[in-house]
Amino acid sequence: MEHVDPLPLRTRPRASVIVPCYNYGRFLPDAVAGALDQPGVDIEVIIADNGSTDDSLAVAERLAAADSRIRIHRRPHNIDYLENFNAGLALATGAYVQVLCADDLLAPGAISRAVAVMEERADVVFVYGTCPTFVTEPRRQPRTHVRGCTYSNGRDWVLRRYRHGDNIIRHPEVVMRTSVLREIGGYDPAFGYSSDLLLWIRAALRGTVARIDGPDQGYYRIHGSNLHLTQNAAGWLKDLTAKQEVFEAVPALDPDAGITAADVETARRALARRAAQYACREFSHTAPQSRELGARYADYARELSPAIEHSARWRCIDRSRRTSGTAMPRMWAAADGLRRRAGLLGGLEQLGGAGQRGRSDAISWERGR
Repeated sequence: MEHVDPLPLRTRPRASVIVPCYNYGRFLPDAVAGALDQPGVDIEVIIADNGSTDDSLAVAERLAAADSRIRIHRRPHNIDYLENFNAGLALATGAYVQVLCADDLLAPGAISRAVAVMEERADVVFVYGTCPTFVTEPRRQPRTHVRGCTYSNGRDWVLRRYRHGDNIIRHPEVVMRTSVLREIGGYDPAFGYSSDLLLWIRAALRGTVARIDGPDQGYYRIHGSNLHLTQNAAGWLKDLTAKQEVFEAVPALDPDAGITAADVETARRALARRAAQYACREFSHTAPQSRELGARYADYARELSPAIEHSARWRCIDRSRRTSGTAMPRMWAAADGLRRRAGLLGGLEQLGGAGQRGRSDAISWERGR
């Protein structure tokens, strides 16, 4: 990895912000306002309404009437949310593109900072940064100080995802080079839940990945239609299986990228460790539904990596499956909690970096688009 000082924006590039919307009219004004607040960039905003039945279209029309940089692409009926994403992306005319879901927010100047990096370095395929979650409003005092930019060889960045079995990007913090996105073909609906991870990986394999260090780049909203994945631990199992599908698919999708069967096996072991961790957490409770879910996690971990049966954590799981719960799983769960709070669980790449992504293992950005 290479770290450099902040880069100024020396040109006025064009960037397209796609705002997919399905029944999120109440969120649209703030999302669009944030997208337009990008100094030094020629911004276009494309609101991709996915057959909304609320007032989303009326809100979008009012916004477009007030600012010529905004246009609307409307679907008469609701379609797959990823197809709606791709339809909006097909209309982009900027050299750089971002998908900003209508319920999320951009930080002021986020796109300006990202495109400054890509204007300076033609090898950078996408830029990301810090993306805090919020429920009602983002933090009162956004982080704005730019410490610099960290560049990672794309393949090395991908291999770190394989080693840790993670996805460190939430979504609204990413700005991508449009040519790269179109070379890949956009989001692949076949991978639904983890299509974003697949897109990041396939893009990274085509060049350099850059991270803006310091400021907030975006804000990811947690609310009723996505919060179930943080409250219902079964959502973590869905997350693991979706990641598995992506890690296993990449070698065939990009055969010249050098991702090997050994790399896939590394990812499977990482996912197995996570599944065992979640099993311990569920076995720390005595409720039948928790123990049933713990058994599902344990079975999944063993299926991914049979060797995990020889680990200390598995011995803990094995004992607790034969009892009504033990102190040992509680100890493991408590230790995991401490590691999460320290920012170590899930493969922290750099201070303020990967550890900020709680969403990666618990929350989907598939929120009824």
